[in-house]
Amino acid sequence: MNTARRRWLVLIVCAVLSACTPSAAPLPTVSSFEMAQTAQVQTQNAPPTGFNVVTFPLIDAHLSDQPAWYAALTITFDGVFAADQQKTTGTLNAQIYRNELTTGRRVLFKANGSVFGITDERALEGVRLGNDYYLVAQNVCSQVADTTTRQIADLAAGSLLGGVKSAKPTGQRDTIGGLAAWEYAFAPDAITTPILHLAAKGSATVAAGDLWVAPSVNGVARFTLTVNVQNATLLQGDQVVSGQLREVYELREVGTLYNISIPFGC
Repeated sequence: MNTARRRWLVLIVCAVLSACTPSAAPLPTVSSFEMAQTAQVQTQNAPPTGFNVVTFPLIDAHLSDQPAWYAALTITFDGVFAADQQKTTGTLNAQIYRNELTTGRRVLFKANGSVFGITDERALEGVRLGNDYYLVAQNVCSQVADTTTRQIADLAAGSLLGGVKSAKPTGQRDTIGGLAAWEYAFAPDAITTPILHLAAKGSATVAAGDLWVAPSVNGVARFTLTVNVQNATLLQGDQVVSGQLREVYELREVGTLYNISIPFGC
């Protein structure tokens, strides 16, 4: 990967991170939503005390309370460019490994699709060990010091996915990633989607979504969201698009101390 292409992909990640700053426009209240909470909570399936209503302003909130964790997320878009109705797609994928006790962090980030201006898949690996940062691009590793490039290793799920302001249990229970989890329902105006920004005459309607919370770690075990959008931009881009945005997040493991080390070649 040449310097220009590496810089371009780094800028995508940085746009993702900057999208979660307070200045980013939140997803407005949408007009319709098929609520999952159609039945009363059954006593035998009620979540533990203190989890009758949950709030996760960022979808990865409270994970720093755990010694170590691993989470993965995928964001996909399928639609058209508003200007010429040409089909456009895109996928962002991130795997995040974190050792809180050793301040180690490893992020595997991939991006592809014309909606992001990419013709082939591009990948980055960011590693943080204390205050030292490393970047791997096309099997070439380098230690990095500039603030922009360092953000890759510090990428957080909440910066991509936003969060849920308030949700209530549906009475459904499952095991996700080895953790007991309860399903929660949320209203459309209870979510924020940092990467989505409405253009003139734009609209966004939540088509589906679910939230599963693991009380034992006070964290989100799984989150999915599907939003139908008209006239919007993604990240900090200037290409107006219409189509469907889908987000998937899963907390895959908690408590395993990962071997996060200096990447090969650095």
